[in-house]
Amino acid sequence: MEPRFDDPRVGYFGHQVTDLSSTDVTPYRDVIERWRLEKKDTDAEMSEPLKPIVFWIENTTPVEIRPIIEKAALRWNDAFETAGFINALQVKTQPDDAEWQAGDLRYNVLRWTSSPTPQFGGYGPSFHDPRTGEILGADIMLEHSVISRQSLSSDVMGEGANLDAWKEQNPERCSASFHAHNETLFGLATLEALGADGEEEQRLIEEFLYYLILHEIGHTLGLNHNFRSSYLHTREDLNDPDKTYSLGLYGSVMDYPAVPFAKMGEKQNQYWTTRPGPYDEWAIAFGYTPGLQGEDLEAHLAKSTQPELAFANDADDMRAPGKAIDPRAMIYDISSDPIGFSLDQIELIKAVQPRFKDRLLKEGASYQYLLNGYNLSLRRYGNAFETVSRFIGGVYIDRAVVGQKDGAEPLTPVDAVDQRRAMDVLSDKLFAADAFDAFDDVARQLLPQRRGFDHYETTEDPKLHANALGIQKEILDHLLHSRVLARVTDSTLYGNQYSVDQVFTDLTQAIFEADLNTSVNTIRQNLQLEYVDRLVGIVSDGGYDRISRSMALNRLRWIEVNVAPRRADDLQTRAHREHVLYRIKSGLDPK
Repeated sequence: MEPRFDDPRVGYFGHQVTDLSSTDVTPYRDVIERWRLEKKDTDAEMSEPLKPIVFWIENTTPVEIRPIIEKAALRWNDAFETAGFINALQVKTQPDDAEWQAGDLRYNVLRWTSSPTPQFGGYGPSFHDPRTGEILGADIMLEHSVISRQSLSSDVMGEGANLDAWKEQNPERCSASFHAHNETLFGLATLEALGADGEEEQRLIEEFLYYLILHEIGHTLGLNHNFRSSYLHTREDLNDPDKTYSLGLYGSVMDYPAVPFAKMGEKQNQYWTTRPGPYDEWAIAFGYTPGLQGEDLEAHLAKSTQPELAFANDADDMRAPGKAIDPRAMIYDISSDPIGFSLDQIELIKAVQPRFKDRLLKEGASYQYLLNGYNLSLRRYGNAFETVSRFIGGVYIDRAVVGQKDGAEPLTPVDAVDQRRAMDVLSDKLFAADAFDAFDDVARQLLPQRRGFDHYETTEDPKLHANALGIQKEILDHLLHSRVLARVTDSTLYGNQYSVDQVFTDLTQAIFEADLNTSVNTIRQNLQLEYVDRLVGIVSDGGYDRISRSMALNRLRWIEVNVAPRRADDLQTRAHREHVLYRIKSGLDPK
């Protein structure tokens, strides 16, 4: 089998090879992972393969789910047609009397598992020949919990298992099923809160299964994640079924997108994509078109500057504070205006959350379903703010090669208008005094169902302040990260017009100004003390650049001048302000 070499403009898993005899600045001969597909009729533009890729549905799979799995998997044949193949992928069902087991390496199996404590909702491992990148076998693991209402995280917002900790422990494992399942669970709770019928819930679940199958099979075809693809449609076009169902809801099924839930009072369009997108077809053509080389290969790769073919993998995404630089490479976003979309979803969450109390409490049942809906809404609330925050200090990347048509500059700072727009959303919706009012209305009902001794080392009361501060801290983790602040200043030398003094000034104003002359509620007290502690830490931390340390000191002096305990009528606010001033004085002058 002839190897095909990797290109940074398209995303395949591969085997890294360095040519030690080369004098090139990038002596890479990395081979991509792909199946051996050869045409029966080598002269035909379209041909069936000599040996198709065959997946078997394990016979333990629920009978009612099998048709959905098969139809979703076969949608990949649309993409293979761009590479010149008809029926490249086939799906069969393992007979009940089969003499082989699902673990047999000679068979590629869509496996169905059911675990009491699932470690995944779905993932697609494969193995390959490192010399050529030929994929020799693969399985798709599907977990029964994805069609249940059980959260894959035992504690979505609190002290237990969570997606971020799981990802840190399993850095190489796809976590799309976790993210997608929580999005779907929130959707189910929202549909119930809005009084939707069972048919609409079934549509949501079926489209979710399509997405999950397409995503995991995509991995076994060699594709890695693409976190730039969710920009395919405008916010308006997300509501147009003629565009989303025919083209795809996003450029690639290999993304971790948000579900574009409709605003209150509007008709819901598509929840999850049900077909490979334009990028997927382009990427499959790159990997599988027979004999693609020379000028034809270059012409194909030259299309990478087309917006629908944008690509960024796990190394590029900004999901963690301080990680990566391009805010367009982000999870839980969608549309060409992620800030506007996130604002729409924030408003939807705040409108729907109070309705959970009326709709999610079931006669004779525990309060767990309500608690799940509350936790999922909080997590989605935080996800929206994470998406928005990444535009502050962001830099757009273009990986087009030198001289490529329509290529932009490799590094372009986010426009100052968008950075300020992002800061306004954070100021008005996350750091505002009423940011969490809608979430506390159900506090008296937030009791988990007791199971044995599960709460032995904790307590069952809702941690309302910890939840709110946890979301706010994650955003501060990013905005005040040493890499982000240094990049804000660095990028002023190549176009950034939202400087570090503006970032600190706007952030300090958002956290302090609204209640300088009034009482400070306890949510804001937590936030203000957290912010002051971080500023004190920046001043003394040599890991920060000097410009950021100077601005942190400047803002602390501003707070000292403007926060006066005597302005408060209530003891708690006076005590809080005294504490703020004490933290500044003791932090800057520990003696």
